[in-house]
Amino acid sequence: MPGFVEGQTLPDELGRAADVDTPVIHDWLLLWNRVGLSDPSLFAHVIAIVETAVAVLLVLGLLSRTALLASAVLSLGIWTGAEGMHLPWFRDGQTDLGPSVGYVVASLGLCLSSAGAVWSVDALLARRRGGAPGRVGSGRA
Repeated sequence: MPGFVEGQTLPDELGRAADVDTPVIHDWLLLWNRVGLSDPSLFAHVIAIVETAVAVLLVLGLLSRTALLASAVLSLGIWTGAEGMHLPWFRDGQTDLGPSVGYVVASLGLCLSSAGAVWSVDALLARRRGGAPGRVGSGRA
């Protein structure tokens, strides 16, 4: 089994709370450390299943908005938990926000711009229903 399934890498990824003096962020990082280390195998499998489900739904264009929102929430969790928001307490001179915040912004942007409204299973189903697919405010997903 890979190390992340056995919990061998989780202390490195989620164990940065001791380096943070800001109480709210310190507690947030401790929460995810406890959640991940309480059952590392379950935690790893749930994350893998959610990532795979989001990917499959996005490739198919099925439940596009739901998949994009799930992607944004998952990326936000990774950014605030495992990546510690890429704030400068982990390395001197660190100035970037890391990749996960970009995934959050991209997912929300695609969700708000009606992504999947043309070439997708969502669009095909909407055309069969006789409606316009994915327009914001149209009441259709």
